Amino acid sequence: MIPTPRDPLRQSSHLRGSTRTPVVAALSAAAGIGLGFAMFHHGSQPPSVQPPALALSEATTQVLAGLRRPVEMRFYSVLDPNAAPELRNFSARVNQLLDAYQADSGKIAVNVVSNASANAARSEGITGVDLDKGEGSYLGLVLVSADKKQVLPQLSPQWEPALECDISRALAGLAQGQKSATGVSITETNNVSAVELQKQFPDVASLTLEQGTRILREASVKEFAAAVTDMQAQVRDAESRVNQSRASGSAQDQDAALRQLQAVQAANTQKLKDIAALSQARIDALKALKGQAP
Repeated sequence: MIPTPRDPLRQSSHLRGSTRTPVVAALSAAAGIGLGFAMFHHGSQPPSVQPPALALSEATTQVLAGLRRPVEMRFYSVLDPNAAPELRNFSARVNQLLDAYQADSGKIAVNVVSNASANAARSEGITGVDLDKGEGSYLGLVLVSADKKQVLPQLSPQWEPALECDISRALAGLAQGQKSATGVSITETNNVSAVELQKQFPDVASLTLEQGTRILREASVKEFAAAVTDMQAQVRDAESRVNQSRASGSAQDQDAALRQLQAVQAANTQKLKDIAALSQARIDALKALKGQAP
């Protein structure tokens, strides 16, 4: 994960004197919410060295702020002695990401389980990889809060760009009365997504969960890229109006132009959050259609 600003909507104390801060804030919001989509779109490979301290996206910090009960994150990192270095490096990065969650919320407690047996991992719903090579490896995440439980059964380096989104979505599922970024309840969003998916995949039985998930993620990448392009055009237009108002010397015009720029930023930030939330809702609906709990 690449570090992103903690609060992309924070206004600068020098807002009146420069348009750079709101423009950077708008682009930072895009990075924070769509980091997984952007990295997946460009085919970025995760770094092989330990990255600097992580900053979670704004969407994640909002989920953390909505937690009312403690959450235990049990990170199963049960690696075969012959596991590939890529898998070990990935495990270290996951651990660092979870540390960021714990640091940002007093309600998160992370427990790394590295010495459990394969049977213990499987009993928690974790599925193994490289089972044809020795004992196989088990990388998965179990989130528990009171009597609720969410499981990410198999963490994969190939899907690392979407990991923060997946974890935050699981946390939202644990939160009582949690709402999606669109303001619609998770259950309502999934019901809508299920209708869409039945139209998109009329013969869902012939489609594996992995194939369907990849198709949905690729569609979301395109949707996110289009939204970012549109956002950049709107920000440039709003910035031009601010510059024109500054040239006119009218303080009233400058205030109006700056407010419009902030409104553009807020509207596009919400749009990107909605795309991220709907993408995960569609994947959850696909899991339900395939008979697997999201």
